[in-house]
Amino acid sequence: MRAVLITGAAGFTSFFTLFAAVPAIADDRIGSIGAGIATGSLLTATVLTQLAVPYLMRRVGAAWLMAAALILLGAPSIIYAFDTPGWLFLLGTILRGAGFGLLTIVSTSLAAHYAPAGKRGTALGWLGLVTALAGVVMPGLGVWLLENVSAAFPAVIAVASGLIGVLVLAPIHRASAQPISKHQSATASFAGPRLTQRHLLIPLVMYLPASMTYGVIYTFLPKASVVAPIALVTFGAGYALGRTYGGRWADHLGVRQVLLPATALSALFAAGLYWSSLSWLVIIVGLLLGTTIGTSATASLAAMMHWVNTDGYARASAAWNINFDVGIALGGALIGFVVAMAGFGGAVIACASALTAVTVVGLFGLQNSSAKTQSSAT
Repeated sequence: MRAVLITGAAGFTSFFTLFAAVPAIADDRIGSIGAGIATGSLLTATVLTQLAVPYLMRRVGAAWLMAAALILLGAPSIIYAFDTPGWLFLLGTILRGAGFGLLTIVSTSLAAHYAPAGKRGTALGWLGLVTALAGVVMPGLGVWLLENVSAAFPAVIAVASGLIGVLVLAPIHRASAQPISKHQSATASFAGPRLTQRHLLIPLVMYLPASMTYGVIYTFLPKASVVAPIALVTFGAGYALGRTYGGRWADHLGVRQVLLPATALSALFAAGLYWSSLSWLVIIVGLLLGTTIGTSATASLAAMMHWVNTDGYARASAAWNINFDVGIALGGALIGFVVAMAGFGGAVIACASALTAVTVVGLFGLQNSSAKTQSSAT
């Protein structure tokens, strides 16, 4: 499990170091639409790869897939250190998106697979902490290095992080040389999970408005509040805290007892951002909202992993990660129309309303799972 966290940290560090820097570089090298093209190419490659990973994990050892993820994230990053042609710039970005798509699902599947008995939520929480910390620290550092030193520095960090991850893969390779998601018989419980099953669909539905709110915060808060830089830090810190402990709480209390109140409180705190002119309120609510959204993130993922056997880890992880990415995109695009018509206040009220609606859905449709009732294979 330790090797999974270390390689995960290396991969997410490589990704997030260039996450905000690459759009800025793209504007200089491709033109005024470069940032949009770069981000669109990255996320398109990510989602398309995520769709293919469950198939790959039934046929390729997880260690090899993790190595591919780290190499795809690290090696192409070197192109950003040089004045490369636009087509090569976009090719490198697409390759990194594919690497990130592999990383998100393989790391989650490995964490679920090697979690100690009754501690799956806790293991997913620690992986969530690794992801959240990288997402909080590295994008700002990458942009600062780009603006104050040169593009070569964040590029080298991304390359080095991927290489370090590959170098510490040995324990995972020894344990996971063979696929961990081998196809099982059709009679096995949830061996081939259908996402239309309530056990898997309800956690996805419940987390979608939370991921939309996540996207709204990062997309529109900077223009809505003068204390946005501080509020984004408190939001990120709360998100890291929630990702870490959400799984542990779910292990001990049960997913239903964690996911329902976390979603309900997210609705309350999102509505609190309506008064974005109150600086102290935005900072405090940022911390609280980040914590509840982070908690519901890990709890919803733990709920899905509870109801599948080993063969279903990759598919459940893919569904959750794609749901998260789609939610962020909807938060930036769909809610953007609400912002245009009703301002930031209207956007957060829309998010709060959606969170309230899925809380009601979960109240009647979410089944409990916890360490005491856990029956799926590990």
